[in-house]
This record gives sequence, structure tokens and C-alpha cells, in this order.
Amino acid sequence: MDFLVSNTKAKIIYYGHDLHFLREMREYELTGDEKTKENSEHWKVKELKLMRQADVVYYPSQIEADIINEIEADINVKAIPAYIFDDSKKSIEYEMNNRSGVMFIGGFGHKPNVDAVIWYVQEVLPHVLEKNDTIKTYILGSNPPKEIQELASNNVIIKGFVTDEELEQFYRRCRMSIVPLRYGAGIKGKVIEGMYNQIPILTTSVGAEGILNSEDSLVVVDDAKEYAEALANLYEDEEKLKDLSAHSLQYVKENYSMKKVEEIVGADFDF
Repeated sequence: MDFLVSNTKAKIIYYGHDLHFLREMREYELTGDEKTKENSEHWKVKELKLMRQADVVYYPSQIEADIINEIEADINVKAIPAYIFDDSKKSIEYEMNNRSGVMFIGGFGHKPNVDAVIWYVQEVLPHVLEKNDTIKTYILGSNPPKEIQELASNNVIIKGFVTDEELEQFYRRCRMSIVPLRYGAGIKGKVIEGMYNQIPILTTSVGAEGILNSEDSLVVVDDAKEYAEALANLYEDEEKLKDLSAHSLQYVKENYSMKKVEEIVGADFDF
């Protein structure tokens, strides 16, 4: 970046994907770990330096764009769709009785996913099983650490890495997807991909962050007991599940298409 700014007249567009300093600060607020706070302050200096050097800054969440401008109003930042999906995908007929269990997908090299699964299994699932002890939860994602593997039980199946084909099968046969994230930043790819695959999603406000006007497509709950109650109730509510499934694909088509991206970034690239 220093070289390009000093030696060229090129337009520099910086894509940050998510704010590292925001994610680290949220982890600190949850855990009180002073090292995480130091990491947040370290990343904040680096990230803002890069943004100041760029002509345009992209983040996939309007919330993050707003946070940046609260810190420094002169930074030219805009929210863009981080994912582009084929808008020709056909809507499926969601049939609750042909599906069972709930799924979580996320790589475990990412600390928020580890925390999410531990919180779900330890704080949420016991309340779910009091209401319906037949519900199985499938934990999908590469490199589950020991503390995740030790959560395995008759109701918690740790699958680990799955291929794209296997993942598609889980989207088709599970009744719903859970995204119980307690901290993080940016748009969550697992949420958008799940919506595209028309599986009803129960998430937290962190998981839904930046997915604006999605009230018809996502169920959002943060408290552990309320999350459990919402899961147990939604699991048996065929009408609500069908409604979420239908609205999810429509939302993705409207907000994550090539046309939408061109509307937002076209001027930056002169097209």
C-alpha cells in the first residue's frame, strides 16, 4: 500500500471483510482477557492506517461501515455484498416431516465457532432436551478441537469436515440450522449460504449482524433459555419453518446477486 500510494496514480480499493479490532474487542468484553484487548488495539491501528491510504473501503456490513465513520468520518467506506449467488435457483417445497435434527456449520480454526458450539451444548441444549429429547444436533466443520469433540453424545454428533456434497445433503435433510455466535464481526457466510439453501435459521444478533431487513428470513434470539425455547417451538412449527424457507431464498436473490453488486461498486470501477 505504501508503495502504491507513493509511486502510482492507481485507484486503491481496500476490502476488509470484517473488522478484526471489533471482533477482538467483543471477545474481550465477553471473556475479560486483557491479551485480547491488546490485540484489538493493535489491529485497530493497522486497519485504520490501511483505510486512510485507500480511495475506497469496502466492508460487507453496513454496521461496520457506520462504526468506521464514527471513528473517522473522512474515510470513504461503503457496504457491499460479500457473496454473489445464482439468482436462477428454484425454490424448494419445504417438508418438515421429511427432515430431522438441526445443524451447525463452521470451521473451528475460527474461535467464535468454538465458543458458539460450547455455549450451545452447555447452556442451550439441556433446556431443548427437556422439551424434546429426540432432537439431534449435527456439528459440521473442519478441525474440531478436543473441547468440541468431548461434547459428543447421543444428541450431539460431531461430524467434523464434510464435503460440499455432504453439506448439501445436510441442508436438505436437517429441519433447521443454528448459528449461536456470541461474538464476531462482519456478515456471516454460514448464514447467507444457509438462507440460499432455504434452510430455516435460528441465530443470535451477532449471527444476524449486517443482514438488514431480514426479519422474515431469520429468527434471532440471544438469551440461552429463550434460544432453547425458540428452537424447541420452531422445530415443530411447520408453517413458520415453511415461511422462513421461502423468504430466505428471496432475500438472497434480492440482496446477493451480480446485479446488486454492480449497482454498488460499478462506479468505483468505471462500469
